[in-house]
Amino acid sequence: MVLSLEEFYVYNESRMNALAKVSAFILVFAGAIACLHYSVFIFFSKDPGLLLHHGVGQAAFYVLFVLNVFVFQKYVNRESFRSLGLQFYPGWIGTVLKGWAVGAAAFILYTGLMALFGIVGLEMKHGVGRILAAFAVAFSAFGIAATEEILFRGFFLQTLLNDLPRWPAILITGVIFVLFHDLTHVSSFWTVPRQAMLAGGLFC
Repeated sequence: MVLSLEEFYVYNESRMNALAKVSAFILVFAGAIACLHYSVFIFFSKDPGLLLHHGVGQAAFYVLFVLNVFVFQKYVNRESFRSLGLQFYPGWIGTVLKGWAVGAAAFILYTGLMALFGIVGLEMKHGVGRILAAFAVAFSAFGIAATEEILFRGFFLQTLLNDLPRWPAILITGVIFVLFHDLTHVSSFWTVPRQAMLAGGLFC
């Protein structure tokens, strides 16, 4: 396929538009997090833990993220928030069930690999308290995963797919998704064996 000079400029401009939108989103979100962090620190002399993946800080982090997606989707992409995979379509139940089956199989396989390489240790313990705790963790994990699907496969991937070929868009989204999981120690993903293996699973 041969592009004319004009088509070449239009193609490259569209690619820059997609990358510019994603970059702007990240910068605006980082600014919002920084403002909230320093406001809480100044008024309460306490680290709000916004970059940690647990507790109130994590909840605030996700709320800000979703609000940012809503604003960008509505005013930058000029599309509805529901277009980020929140609309039902014929056969959606089958798709969800297949996704759960593949996801569960992949999680079990990946956990087995991590145990095989000594990254994690597996231990079976019984008890009502542990069963209830497992359900609570599973429920919170489902909420987090659903939110991340909207953010990453929804906003980031769909925005990039508007202007980029499929595989570059998928690769860029995968890298952002990995870095998102430990913004306080990004370098650990290529220096700490456990984090490196985690990064591989997250990226895939």
